[in-house]
Amino acid sequence: MRFAVVLLAAIVASSQVFAASRSERAKEIKAGVMRHIVQATEFPEGTFSNPDAALIFAVVGRDPFGSVLDKTFGTALYRGRRIEIRRYPDLESVMPCHVLFVASSEQRDLEALLELVTGLGVLTLGDTAGFVTRGGMINVQRKGRRIGYEVNLRAAQNEGISFSSKVLALATAAPR
Repeated sequence: MRFAVVLLAAIVASSQVFAASRSERAKEIKAGVMRHIVQATEFPEGTFSNPDAALIFAVVGRDPFGSVLDKTFGTALYRGRRIEIRRYPDLESVMPCHVLFVASSEQRDLEALLELVTGLGVLTLGDTAGFVTRGGMINVQRKGRRIGYEVNLRAAQNEGISFSSKVLALATAAPR
């Protein structure tokens, strides 16, 4: 009986570790996809204040990635520029940036956030159902066992942003 209890506890503990590692792996894959997208994005001319300015990647709301985002973008460059990750708790604290990831915690304020960056040439990313249909540019989501993304090409074009053909070829949907 005691052996069965210990065995059951070990099975439960190992399944929790497996689930946590799967969740961590999904975060790593999403962050990697976003890194690929950012590096394959063409921002409007005049986006950067000077040749040495960093690309600012802002996360607004409860960051679902934690240190995974920092590790993924840590050594990455955008056309010779370092990429700086910044986190903002809410709409009111968002400062100028080049990429804005809207966490699911901020979906109620999505339209206001998108309005805040309209006309500034900011790439908007999310990972929540309906993100692109509500005006976001790219939605990175788990689709079954895979991680994919949707692209709202019209929203990007309205901001003067374009993507490499490789990014567009891998999009799972492109709502118009």
